[in-house]
Amino acid sequence: ANRAVYSLRIFSSASLTNAAGTVGPIVPAGFVYVLRDIEAYDDTNNALDELIVFSPTLGVLLDLTGPVIKPYGAHQWRGRQVYNEGEQVGFHAFTGTWAVTASGYQLTLP
Repeated sequence: ANRAVYSLRIFSSASLTNAAGTVGPIVPAGFVYVLRDIEAYDDTNNALDELIVFSPTLGVLLDLTGPVIKPYGAHQWRGRQVYNEGEQVGFHAFTGTWAVTASGYQLTLP
């Protein structure tokens, strides 16, 4: 049977800082998340600012830094990363203050 697939806002924070630690949803039982898009903006505009997006196995998927070429550290990422049930779609702002939004799909396991 065909099922409709809708986009899901997986994570969003207007002011993510180091004090929050690693944040982001843990995929609930019976589901898979497909991370498709990340928009990140470095609000503090410091070249030493750093935001890490973790892979499903807790490795580094993306390591974003403050402005080098782009004004105010605006970053966009497009791709496909699959997170299985129990895995965290994790974000950690080690330095600086970041506005982050991530979207993708929540799929039901067969």
